[in-house]
Amino acid sequence: MESLKQCRKLYHQFGIETQNLRVEEKKKGRSHFEIRSKRKGHKVFTTMVISNYKKCIELLRKRQEKFLLIQALHELGNLLYADGNLGEAETCWNDCVDTIFQRLYVVSSFREVFAESSSLADAFGSRQVLIGGIVLTKLAKLCYEGSDLHRHSECVLMASELFAAPAKLSMPHPQVASEYASYSFSEFMGSGLFTDQNVLQPSELLHTLAVSTQALIDQSLFHKALPLAALMEYLAKDVTRSKVLTVKARLLKATALVELGCINEGVQIYNRILAMKDLPDYAARPSEHSTKAEGKNFQFPSD
Repeated sequence: MESLKQCRKLYHQFGIETQNLRVEEKKKGRSHFEIRSKRKGHKVFTTMVISNYKKCIELLRKRQEKFLLIQALHELGNLLYADGNLGEAETCWNDCVDTIFQRLYVVSSFREVFAESSSLADAFGSRQVLIGGIVLTKLAKLCYEGSDLHRHSECVLMASELFAAPAKLSMPHPQVASEYASYSFSEFMGSGLFTDQNVLQPSELLHTLAVSTQALIDQSLFHKALPLAALMEYLAKDVTRSKVLTVKARLLKATALVELGCINEGVQIYNRILAMKDLPDYAARPSEHSTKAEGKNFQFPSD
């Protein structure tokens, strides 16, 4: 654990230095002598961080620290991708997914794995399956989109099952498409999933959900897109409190509902969007007045 903490300090420093370097590049240009010198120093630092992560992963494998190994592989994949090494990033992310399910090349045989478990979140853990969904979305979008459509489709399908899995821990959960129009994931999200944001970040989960949901809609898999859109709406509205992403989630949900024939539910969502009702108000204290003002109990006339 201590080894991973040290790696994360370097990881955060890498992010800050990378951002600062990009800002200076915009001001002075890539060919400026100061920028060339800083890029060389940054490359040396990046190589050192990657080397530390690889040593940490070897140690975690020896100690059989499965959950920490999943996190380290995910973060190393992110680091390699940021450094422009997509091939090694793909290998790390695939290794991360294999580690979650303790099976090699699990993306190629995920249907067999899922058939063995009636509840994925219960069998593998809620945080683990959500990390798996995030990693699979990155594989689909960054590694396979436009180059390997079959693997892209398989990653998206597998991610959709993992993202939806925690909802099945609560009773009752939606059984038909129309129920997702008003369903909230708050039943299981109160279990401290985001207490350690080094493990699971709401913003990362939110943006990968948006990518996966849109990919499912593009493939006409509307019934699989609905749970993801509902989870995305919950995260955007109640966790990150983003008005823009709340509206985006509702648009995706309404699109899926309309395509599935749930016209009334879809139109109701569109009306709420146009009326700007029940949107998050950052830093607002909950009260009866603010609840009425935000339209959380807002009902449109039946006519």
